[in-house]
Amino acid sequence: VKQQMMHVAQLQQRLSASFNQQIQFQQQHLLRLSDSLKQLNPHAVLERGFAFVQNQHGALVTDSKNLQKNELIKITFAKGQALAAIMPPDTATKQSSLF
Repeated sequence: VKQQMMHVAQLQQRLSASFNQQIQFQQQHLLRLSDSLKQLNPHAVLERGFAFVQNQHGALVTDSKNLQKNELIKITFAKGQALAAIMPPDTATKQSSLF
């Protein structure tokens, strides 16, 4: 009986250690997933200095070739939004030496 009780106690310790190890592994996995999700968050992209540009229909603009002269666009920053009108690059450089 004493041997069986010792065996049960050892099994309980092994089970407890295994359970704690599994919990720790799952917590680490959850933290990695959380970090990945944070990096994919659109607002996090804006915080890094990027902006979202939308045309008049609300679609994201991913190519300047899809814009027309004088077309209005909405630019979304990490903090705030702005409206802008499209000008050809050669016109913009003549009017401003920003770039």
